[in-house]
Amino acid sequence: EYDGIVFYTLTLIPKSGNEEINDLYLEIPVKDPKMLHAVGDGIRRNSTYHYITDLPRQGTVWTSMAKENTGVYGNFMPYLWLGSNHSGLSWFAENDRGWINNPQYPCIELLRQGQAVSIKVNLIHGPYKLSEKREISFGLMATPVKPSIVGIESRPERNFSMRGFFNADLFPLDNYLCKLITDQKDSFMVYTAGQEYSYGDPEVKYFEDEIKSIPEGNNFWQWNSKKYGTIGIPAENYISGVFNYTKERVDFYLWRIKNLFENLNVNGIYLDNSYPFFNKNIQIPNTGFIKEDGQLQAGCNLLLTREFIKRCMTLAYLQNKKQPRFLVHATDAVVMPCFAFADLMVVGEMDIPAGKDHFDVFTPAEREIQLGVNWGPSMGMLTMAPKEKTIGMLAMFKQFDIFTWGSSSYDALLVAKYSQIEKDFGTGQTDCSFIGYWEPACIKTSENEIHVSFYVRANKGALAYVVNPTKNTIDAGLKIDLSQYGINEFTITDAENSQPVNIEKLSIAGRNFRVLLISPKK
Repeated sequence: EYDGIVFYTLTLIPKSGNEEINDLYLEIPVKDPKMLHAVGDGIRRNSTYHYITDLPRQGTVWTSMAKENTGVYGNFMPYLWLGSNHSGLSWFAENDRGWINNPQYPCIELLRQGQAVSIKVNLIHGPYKLSEKREISFGLMATPVKPSIVGIESRPERNFSMRGFFNADLFPLDNYLCKLITDQKDSFMVYTAGQEYSYGDPEVKYFEDEIKSIPEGNNFWQWNSKKYGTIGIPAENYISGVFNYTKERVDFYLWRIKNLFENLNVNGIYLDNSYPFFNKNIQIPNTGFIKEDGQLQAGCNLLLTREFIKRCMTLAYLQNKKQPRFLVHATDAVVMPCFAFADLMVVGEMDIPAGKDHFDVFTPAEREIQLGVNWGPSMGMLTMAPKEKTIGMLAMFKQFDIFTWGSSSYDALLVAKYSQIEKDFGTGQTDCSFIGYWEPACIKTSENEIHVSFYVRANKGALAYVVNPTKNTIDAGLKIDLSQYGINEFTITDAENSQPVNIEKLSIAGRNFRVLLISPKK
C-alpha cells in the first residue's frame, strides 16, 4: 500500500507426489543495523530491545526462543524490526499457518557474518514431504512510514483530551451531555480498547461466541465505579470481555464512529491495548487453527488492527476533524505495520518502583528504540512518575523529541515550564530541526556519559539539553560548532534563568539535565 507495506502469500505446490523439502527460509540482509525490537504476546513481558553491539559477535546472535511466548505453541513471534534511528525494516506475520517448525527449533533468527546482519525466518524446518498445496503469509514494511513532526511538545497537533464516558465500544450515554463534554478547543478523543468489548453492548449477546478469545477472560477495570452509585448505566457495562478483532467488528465500530463524528464533537479515537493479542478461537480467520501435529495454535489479527486505524483516519480526514485524529498507546510493542496511519503514538505506562527512576525502569536500548527511532507518527510517553521523580523523568524524556502525557501524579508545573521554554524558542516552527545525542555531534562533550540533544533553527540559534544519565554529578566541557547552521558567533545562557554559562566546566547533577540557549551575536 502507499505507506510502504507489502504483504506476501507464498504458495508451495508439489510437482509430483511427495516433494521433499529439507529447509525453507527467508533471509533478509539489513544494512548497518544498530538496534533490534521484537514482539511476542501481551505487553510488559514479551517485547525485546537490544543494541546489536550487545549481542554475540558472530553467527546466530538472537532467536525467537529467547523469550517464552505463553500464548502460542512453540516460539513463533509475530513482529520483528531491525534498523537504526533513521531507518529500519519490519517483518511480521499474523500466524505460522503453513509453516513446518519444531518447537525446539527457532522460528526466527538474527545472523551476523562479519559486519552483515540478517533476519532469518525459518518457514520449514525439515526434512518434510510436501504432498499438497501450502500457503504461508507474511509482510514487510520499511520505517519511517511517513515524515515526522519536529517539536511535537509545543505544537497544536499534540493537544487533546480523552475521557471514558463511552464504554469500550463507543456507545454514548446521553447525546446532550456528550456534546457539552466534547465541545472544547482541542481535539476530543474517545477511548477504545483493542481486545475489550463491554457486555452492556446489545450486540455482545448475539455475537459473543464468534468474537470471544480463547482462553476466555474478563477485565473488571470499571467495576469499582459501581460503589459510587452511577445512575443510568447497566451494571454489566462495567465488565469488559476479552474479545478479538473480526472484519464484522471493525465494520460495526466504523459505523458507530461515523455517527460520533457526525452527531457529536468527537474528533478522533484513542486505542488502548493495541499489542498483538493471541487467540485460539478457530471460528475467527487468521487466529486459531490446528497444526499438523494436532496442536491448537493461536494467531493474531494485525492487519485488522491496521484496517481499523486506517479507516478511522479516513473518516476523520473526510470530515475535516482536528488533529490529533488517532492516538495509539503502544505500551512496549511498537508494531508499525498496525500503527502507520496514526497521528500520535505513546509508549510507557510502567510503574516507577520506590528507590528507582525512569533510567532504572527503561534500559538504554528500550528508551532509544521507543523514543529515538524515527517511526513516522509523533512519539510521546505515558508516565506514572510521582511528583518527586519528575526531574529524573524529564532527564530521560528530554534526550528525545517527544511529548509528555501521563497521570496527575507528576509535577505538571515543572513539565509545563520546560514545554514553555521550547515553545518560546520555536521548536514547533517549520524551520526547526532536532539533533539527537546519537548523531555526529555539532555539540561535543568531554565526558562520554553525557548526552547532548538539541533543537536548532538556522541563523536563529539552538536550544540544547545536556543530560546526565548517571547517578553522580559530572563536570563536563562542551565544544560547540554550529557554523553549518549559519551560527558562527554566539552567546550561551541558562534557558531557565537567563544567566551566562561556562561551557568549559558545566556541572550536571546525576539523573538531571541543563538547558542551554545558544543565541547568535547581533
